[in-house]
Amino acid sequence: MGAAESNFPPPETQYPSWLAMAQSVFNQQASRWDDANCGGGMRWQIFPTNTEDQKWLTPLNGLLNHTLQEFFPASMGDKIMVEVACEPFGTCDTDNWTFKSYVIRWLALTAQLVPTTAATIWPYIQASSKGAAGQCDGGTDGMTCGFRWNSTIWDGTYGVGQQMSALSAIQSNLITVDNVRAPYTADTGGTSPGDPSAGSGTGDVTRGEAGVYTRTIGAGDKAGAGILTALVLIMTLGGAWLESLRADEDTDMNDGNESPPCSDHRQFVASMNAPYTEGSGDPCLLHSSIPTAGPSVRQATVPVQVRAAQDAIEQMDAYDRHAKQTKDYYVKALQRQQASRSDAEPVQPGSAQLDPRRRPIG
Repeated sequence: MGAAESNFPPPETQYPSWLAMAQSVFNQQASRWDDANCGGGMRWQIFPTNTEDQKWLTPLNGLLNHTLQEFFPASMGDKIMVEVACEPFGTCDTDNWTFKSYVIRWLALTAQLVPTTAATIWPYIQASSKGAAGQCDGGTDGMTCGFRWNSTIWDGTYGVGQQMSALSAIQSNLITVDNVRAPYTADTGGTSPGDPSAGSGTGDVTRGEAGVYTRTIGAGDKAGAGILTALVLIMTLGGAWLESLRADEDTDMNDGNESPPCSDHRQFVASMNAPYTEGSGDPCLLHSSIPTAGPSVRQATVPVQVRAAQDAIEQMDAYDRHAKQTKDYYVKALQRQQASRSDAEPVQPGSAQLDPRRRPIG
């Protein structure tokens, strides 16, 4: 139906169309609806022994052989499962780490439903489960499972996918406990109790409540956020101002015997393509402890380095400008405050002084 609704190019004329195949599936399923058991429903397989019929066994064995060839490469371990799309390259993501769990469970189920395949599948499950167990001694708890089952040294990865895959591999060994019998049901010896209301909210502890607590943002929240924003801004600007003052103090302390002050970084870029001479380069980098290079030594000439240096210099220039503006702003503000204090008349005890900018009430 998806292909038909997406107007996917039709198959060749000797094959049914997408819509015809969807209609066929529906009609076949509808005709097999069983009202005699379980209040109505579809059976998990059409015929009790269809998987042992040669009609189905031939394609099944083909799929099985290809799976074992593809995902258990002999070059990466004897009958050890490998996620070949990413594991050899170290590029597995969160989804990839779960795929082993599905495949090994499907193989175990195949051995249950088609007992003639058990002798083929079992050695692969056994070897892979041993490899998975060898990866489950990592982490700080000594029980964290990795993903490379062809090594007994923990590969350093961890997560739900790795745990799922290792658990599925080890758990699949249970298929031999009861002579590879079919999956249990309530009628054939299954003992796990059920809870029809589980997860519906009627018997659930959470009663279907959201996992994340939320509430409406009020005026107080907005005011608090505004205050915090203002404090962060003041601290940022104040820090820039203090840094600027410190830089000025460092410049004032220069007695002329040390390297020249760092006033112009552009000299560094201009001299990068020139032969090295003493005193060239960035004046901020000159230091008596740095040995002088010979005249034949050339400085960096890689364009990428030049561009990076230019970008860094532009950023430093911008920082200097902003710091100076911030400093000027605060200096002028302090000057205005000092001037206003010196002009103000002293207030006598018991008297009131009105701000001339305020108007009397009434």
